[in-house]
Amino acid sequence: MLETLLANLPWAAIAGVVAGLLRNVGGFLENALKDGRIDSYEWKQLIGTIVKYFVGILLLSMGMPLETAVAGTFVMDVSASAVKKAGRRK
Repeated sequence: MLETLLANLPWAAIAGVVAGLLRNVGGFLENALKDGRIDSYEWKQLIGTIVKYFVGILLLSMGMPLETAVAGTFVMDVSASAVKKAGRRK
């Protein structure tokens, strides 16, 4: 198991950064267009998203192909975000 973890580490790191950036680009652009700048909050969100994707991809890639792990992490993140937003509306 440790061998798999170490073998997937570099690719999970790259995939985590790329997926995290892609996931946050919309929010970055939306906020930048609203107020003309990106605050420290957005940077913290970006870093948090990258870490979340890295960990999710790394753990899932231990039992499935990297591409599936990336897609699975994305689906889990989007689903969690939707549930969180739905809870705020009530």
